[in-house]
Amino acid sequence: MLSIQQYIRAKSLEHAFQLLSEDEQNAILGGNLFLRLSNRRIKTAIDLTDLHLKYISEEAEYLEIGAMTTLRDIETSVLLRGFYSGVLPRVVTDIAGVQVRNQATVGGTVGGRYGFSDLLTVLMALDAKVELYGKSVVPLASYLANPSKLEIIEKLLIPKTKGRASFQSVRISSGDFALLNVAAVFVAPYWRISVGARPAAAKEATTAMEFLNKLTSTGRQEIAEAAANVGVGMEFGDSMKTGAAYRRMICPVLARRAMEEIWNADNV
Repeated sequence: MLSIQQYIRAKSLEHAFQLLSEDEQNAILGGNLFLRLSNRRIKTAIDLTDLHLKYISEEAEYLEIGAMTTLRDIETSVLLRGFYSGVLPRVVTDIAGVQVRNQATVGGTVGGRYGFSDLLTVLMALDAKVELYGKSVVPLASYLANPSKLEIIEKLLIPKTKGRASFQSVRISSGDFALLNVAAVFVAPYWRISVGARPAAAKEATTAMEFLNKLTSTGRQEIAEAAANVGVGMEFGDSMKTGAAYRRMICPVLARRAMEEIWNADNV
């Protein structure tokens, strides 16, 4: 059972960081969906609700999403529907129920580094960056690979470029966690592909990306070859719902579907 000794609504990011630094058992609250299911003991729970971090905006070079923005905010964003084939609003639509999406936050999702996350897989393929308090900006892939307790996510930065995107997943039922998910993004002339729910967190398909990005043109044959190599160098594990062998088998299928969806949109 989750235990919280003290709850404080931070007055500023500086105040929040000071509280977080005081004790390693202090923690930042996101939507508190999965944290409350844990057995964690928290001395001071720090709430960022009053710090105006709930927004989606279009800036000169990036789309910016504040850390306290909910998945429901992303789902209903007219702005985000106009970028990358509307993949961000689409990917969160199947996440649990609307009540969950109204509570779960972007910062909590990214900070939790959840292996089952559909959103993380798409954000990685979009080459998203994480801006931490103190103006440190790091690629999402680096952030996921280097956990630190002493950090506060301020916002996400997504390059504002013209490109297409596709998200594919397999799950037992609608609203359930994915058994495996794949996202592909094409911003001419480069491809980015990521795989999540392995069941570990999202990871870039570097071998397939290197193959595709060396080509002068891409067709169905090249896509099929790249898809066959998406899982190279990745670890697939077992979970209660499926095994590593199934995940490895389905990975190239989902990758090919994602890339072909993008290719068809550009060539039909």
